[in-house]
Amino acid sequence: MNRIEVQKILMEIEVIYPNFKNGVTNPTALIDIWHKFLQKYEYADVSTALGEYIESSNSSFAPSVSQLIGLVKKKRQFLLN
Repeated sequence: MNRIEVQKILMEIEVIYPNFKNGVTNPTALIDIWHKFLQKYEYADVSTALGEYIESSNSSFAPSVSQLIGLVKKKRQFLLN
């Protein structure tokens, strides 16, 4: 993923979970950090993982970057078996 794609993911999260950025004082740093961990994944895979999280989670909390990566890896593993 590139930075613009990461920004799209973060915007989706912010719209669905309005408290997501509560307390974030540096949005650029947020994008940088998420990009650091998501850059090796495809946008479509992360977007799908976000959709799965939203549809299946009973939590009112936004997913963490590690939760999204976990869902991407889980789907990859499923496709390999």
